[in-house]
Amino acid sequence: FFLSRGSKKEFPDMVSEREKEVLQLIAANKSSQAISEELGIATNTVIKHRKNMLMKTGAKDTTALVQLCRMCEVL
Repeated sequence: FFLSRGSKKEFPDMVSEREKEVLQLIAANKSSQAISEELGIATNTVIKHRKNMLMKTGAKDTTALVQLCRMCEVL
Protein backbone atom coordinates (compact mmCIF):
# COMPACT_ATOMS: atom_id res chain seq x y z
CA PHE A 1 0.00 0.00 0.00
CA PHE A 2 1.46 3.31 -1.06
CA LEU A 3 0.29 6.34 0.84
CA SER A 4 0.64 9.68 -0.88
CA ARG A 5 0.21 12.96 0.93
CA GLY A 6 -3.21 13.54 -0.62
CA SER A 7 -4.58 10.14 0.34
CA LYS A 8 -4.09 10.59 4.11
CA LYS A 9 -7.49 12.27 4.44
CA GLU A 10 -9.21 9.59 2.39
CA PHE A 11 -7.72 6.65 4.28
CA PRO A 12 -9.91 6.87 7.42
CA ASP A 13 -12.99 6.34 5.24
CA MET A 14 -11.62 2.95 4.15
CA VAL A 15 -12.17 1.51 7.62
CA SER A 16 -15.72 1.27 9.00
CA GLU A 17 -16.62 2.40 12.51
CA ARG A 18 -16.93 -1.23 13.68
CA GLU A 19 -13.57 -2.07 12.09
CA LYS A 20 -12.06 0.88 13.99
CA GLU A 21 -13.41 -0.56 17.24
CA VAL A 22 -11.85 -3.92 16.41
CA LEU A 23 -8.62 -2.21 15.35
CA GLN A 24 -8.32 -0.33 18.65
CA LEU A 25 -8.58 -3.61 20.52
CA ILE A 26 -6.08 -5.28 18.17
CA ALA A 27 -3.71 -2.40 18.90
CA ALA A 28 -4.22 -3.10 22.60
CA ASN A 29 -2.93 -6.66 21.94
CA LYS A 30 -6.28 -8.32 22.64
CA SER A 31 -7.00 -11.72 21.12
CA SER A 32 -9.83 -12.28 18.66
CA GLN A 33 -11.76 -14.11 21.36
CA ALA A 34 -11.29 -11.27 23.87
CA ILE A 35 -12.36 -8.73 21.24
CA SER A 36 -15.46 -10.77 20.40
CA GLU A 37 -16.44 -10.96 24.07
CA GLU A 38 -15.87 -7.24 24.62
CA LEU A 39 -17.84 -6.17 21.53
CA GLY A 40 -20.50 -8.87 21.79
CA ILE A 41 -19.81 -10.32 18.34
CA ALA A 42 -18.69 -13.73 17.12
CA THR A 43 -14.97 -14.53 17.01
CA ASN A 44 -15.35 -15.30 13.30
CA THR A 45 -16.73 -11.78 12.80
CA VAL A 46 -13.62 -10.31 14.45
CA ILE A 47 -11.43 -12.43 12.16
CA LYS A 48 -13.45 -11.27 9.13
CA HIS A 49 -13.05 -7.60 10.14
CA ARG A 50 -9.30 -8.14 10.52
CA LYS A 51 -9.05 -9.76 7.07
CA ASN A 52 -11.17 -7.01 5.49
CA MET A 53 -8.95 -4.28 6.94
CA LEU A 54 -5.81 -6.06 5.73
CA MET A 55 -7.28 -6.35 2.26
CA LYS A 56 -8.55 -2.74 2.15
CA THR A 57 -5.24 -1.26 3.28
CA GLY A 58 -2.82 -3.68 1.67
CA ALA A 59 -1.06 -4.21 5.00
CA LYS A 60 0.78 -7.55 5.15
CA ASP A 61 -0.12 -8.31 8.77
CA THR A 62 -1.88 -6.79 11.76
CA THR A 63 1.29 -5.14 13.05
CA ALA A 64 1.65 -3.27 9.76
CA LEU A 65 -2.09 -2.52 9.81
CA VAL A 66 -1.86 -0.89 13.25
CA GLN A 67 1.22 1.12 12.27
CA LEU A 68 -0.40 2.27 9.04
CA CYS A 69 -3.60 3.29 10.80
CA ARG A 70 -1.64 5.22 13.42
CA MET A 71 0.31 6.97 10.69
CA CYS A 72 -2.94 7.91 8.93
CA GLU A 73 -4.53 9.06 12.19
CA VAL A 74 -7.21 6.37 12.15
CA LEU A 75 -6.00 5.31 15.61
